[in-house]
Amino acid sequence: MTESDPPVVPPTSEAITPPPISRADASGPPKRTAVRPVPPMSFSLIEARIRDEIYYADPPRSWFWGLFEAAVWWFGTLWVHVIGGIAVAILVITYKVQMQVPKPFDVTDPASMAYLTGGEMLLFVLAAILAVALRYWGSALRELNFSKPDLRHIVIVLAMTLPLSMAVSVFSLPIQMAWQALGDVFPVLKFIDGLNVMEAVQDMSDNTSLSTMIFVIAVLPAIGEELVFRGAIGRILISDLGLWGGVLVTSFLFGWMHIHPVHAMAVIPLGIVIHVVYLWTRSFWMPMLLHFANNTWASVAATLNTPDPMGQMQQLGLFDLLEMVTGGVVIGALATCLWQSRVQFYLPDGQVYESSRFPVRVPAIPGIQSLAGTISPVVSIISVLSVVVYYLIFFLNWPA
Repeated sequence: MTESDPPVVPPTSEAITPPPISRADASGPPKRTAVRPVPPMSFSLIEARIRDEIYYADPPRSWFWGLFEAAVWWFGTLWVHVIGGIAVAILVITYKVQMQVPKPFDVTDPASMAYLTGGEMLLFVLAAILAVALRYWGSALRELNFSKPDLRHIVIVLAMTLPLSMAVSVFSLPIQMAWQALGDVFPVLKFIDGLNVMEAVQDMSDNTSLSTMIFVIAVLPAIGEELVFRGAIGRILISDLGLWGGVLVTSFLFGWMHIHPVHAMAVIPLGIVIHVVYLWTRSFWMPMLLHFANNTWASVAATLNTPDPMGQMQQLGLFDLLEMVTGGVVIGALATCLWQSRVQFYLPDGQVYESSRFPVRVPAIPGIQSLAGTISPVVSIISVLSVVVYYLIFFLNWPA
């Protein structure tokens, strides 16, 4: 507290005693039975925060327990993938044996790998839904905040997807070069290249329909991974480590779930952006949308078998450089739009309500509203022009 701040006077116990709260309908507005009439504007920010924390009954705890629970979720997710893959393989082999299918099941076959991955990912999504529902028993929809997203946020996220994906590709180039140099010094590391998800996606795309690719690579990961990382791990770590500490550690764990060092390091900044989108839009639909759109583009690019126009740094031409520069402008402009239009919670008297531990979940406060901000005309014009120029350059630079 600085000298200019007004002194904080703790409210009396009578002023902050909340009415009894029922959790019977956690998916909608909380049901309340007032002991005495409570005027809609009779509580302060301190009283609102106390009401919110009493409703969710989630007291502060040590950072150690936050990291411990996040580790449990991470290793649990890894084991669900492993066990799910084994279970699906056993089911497929059993089916082929029972039906006397002449062609044996071959996990190295790209077509078989696509269906194996799809079955394993489907089991993972079901496990993630069950785990999150149990973790936030009776209040998962409020905790994750499945509010209807603002239409402007949907447009911003979709427009940002392609330049963001290309920026991640550029970011991964020096990492790829460093990994190759390290592999030349230590050849034993070469076996890790077999765990490269992007190479597996490329192999699958040659023998799988685009619709199947989108379902396996985009739809299922967007649901399952977002539930685990932004819905569970991110919420836990932000509560126990603080906002940016939670975002960074969550994104680090999200990246290393992709195993291969190059892919993992490239995905970390993407995870940060997805988490920021979640925090600013305060709707769980938006990180799922960005994750889905990014992976859909990866599926389309792999199916078209089109070489990355920025695939080799030494071959960059004029259009490639223009694409990189305008892509950066687009990301910056759209990020500014997202910040200006970010969703905030407002108390009945107009005060902004912020929870440092739980910035996304729906506050259990009577009369609270969530409202999106206004984008300035200048930022809107810059964003539209930069998006048009970027996509024009991108398609002009599309390999023949």
